[in-house]
Amino acid sequence: MRIDLAPTLARAAASVVLASSLCFGNMGQPEFLQLPAAIASQPLTDEQKLAAEAWRVTDREFVDREFAGQDWFSVRQKMVKRKYDARDLAYEEIRTMLASLGDRYTRFLTPAAYDAVFATATGGVVGIGVELQSEPVQDGMPQTRVLVNNVIPGGPADKAGVKPGDEIVNADGEDTSLLSAEEASKYVRGAAGSKLRLTVRSAGEAEPRVLLIERAEVKLAGVTRSSTSVDGTPAGVVSIRQFSTSTADDVKAALTDVLAKKPAVLVLDLRGNTGGYFTGGVDVARLLLPKGSPITYVTDNRRNVVTYET
Repeated sequence: MRIDLAPTLARAAASVVLASSLCFGNMGQPEFLQLPAAIASQPLTDEQKLAAEAWRVTDREFVDREFAGQDWFSVRQKMVKRKYDARDLAYEEIRTMLASLGDRYTRFLTPAAYDAVFATATGGVVGIGVELQSEPVQDGMPQTRVLVNNVIPGGPADKAGVKPGDEIVNADGEDTSLLSAEEASKYVRGAAGSKLRLTVRSAGEAEPRVLLIERAEVKLAGVTRSSTSVDGTPAGVVSIRQFSTSTADDVKAALTDVLAKKPAVLVLDLRGNTGGYFTGGVDVARLLLPKGSPITYVTDNRRNVVTYET
């Protein structure tokens, strides 16, 4: 049996690698940056430095060297010349820049949003028990819809009536229309016992509804297993919701349990998988494929190829 994980792993690679590259802490002005003469003698503000660094990292890492056919250096000048009254305005400018590239897997994460991604990749979280995903409202525009991809059974959101496919409109007073799923999760999570005021809209509903949900510690069951029958044939099912640092160990344990029942068919269920930790996905593939089998590859903007095998 050969299971091709390349599509899911490729999505995870694009999300994690680029999101990690565009999450900034302390930054200095890039030495090569050519500033407009009018402001060359003036020191850059922290927000201008942030915008300049975002442009520089994108310029270095983005594979499409045409940058969606736009004047890429003019984009840099515009970002550096702009006056930012707050850090959030710089974040908005960076998101607009990345949206102009037309690549849904190239995203900007604030430090808080990156922390949320890291928490998901390494284990349990405190929140309401939902997995979120975002999709653009219109290609090339920064506006997004944050949707509930999965609801953890028995969690606070499940008890409050939140369903997969519901749109998160507002979280604790924060409009989510310009946020990625990772950024929205920052507002959904919080201290155990604290209350979240969540505005959601279900499919077919004209008006959203407001829910008050108490946060709690939630164990994200990234891997589950079950036994079933397909047309009378015994089958073992291992479902993977996301890839984290512990996924390979969890899948190994699930396979041991499922295969002990000697099923005639083994099903690896990746439906609804939200991606996650790239190495976790590669390690899972190594459990399933014969030695020496290709898993996936990553090509950078200089056409260097890194191949992952079992």
